[in-house]
Amino acid sequence: MVHTVIVCALVAVVLPFLTVSGIAPTSCPSKQVTAECQLQTNPSTENPPSQITGTVTFRQSVTADCRRLGILNMQVGIQGLIRNENSLYGLHVHQSPDISNGCESMGPHYNPLGSNHGAPTDSFDMRHLGDFGNVHLNSDGLVNITRTDLLANLVGPNSIIGHGLVLHAMRDDLGLGGVAASLTTGNAGARLACCVIRQT
Repeated sequence: MVHTVIVCALVAVVLPFLTVSGIAPTSCPSKQVTAECQLQTNPSTENPPSQITGTVTFRQSVTADCRRLGILNMQVGIQGLIRNENSLYGLHVHQSPDISNGCESMGPHYNPLGSNHGAPTDSFDMRHLGDFGNVHLNSDGLVNITRTDLLANLVGPNSIIGHGLVLHAMRDDLGLGGVAASLTTGNAGARLACCVIRQT
């Protein structure tokens, strides 16, 4: 009896949280779904050279019963980056929302279709759903870009809501680097910052 009460209490606490931030929506009366991710410096990095902050917002047109109608729209704003050789930084959706051991806990790229890593412009069988390629650091030391993605979704069984988003230290080679890591991570290097994609 005690165990039953405990389980019911846990469900009552956890389920509403997951419905808001960890599971794709199932009712969309506004016919638009939005999500947001608040980037922060990797908490497992000792004495980071800078404090990275940023916001990535997502928006997608859908039907009232939450089926995809339009492509995914993204707005990326990031501050605090130290310029690397190319002024380019890989940005990818990762499997887990776990940050108990910093951004490393987010696991590998989110890859429900079992594809190799690729470019945002590649077809579904040539990229991960969350392969967002690179973001560019402008002359003012900021990332401020708007882009669209043809494959990633905020709705459906492969929604990116509830997954991690990681900003990497190096340029994503888009799967073309000729080394083993190219086909799994784009050889994009260390995890500088991360966040969890949450429905808004």
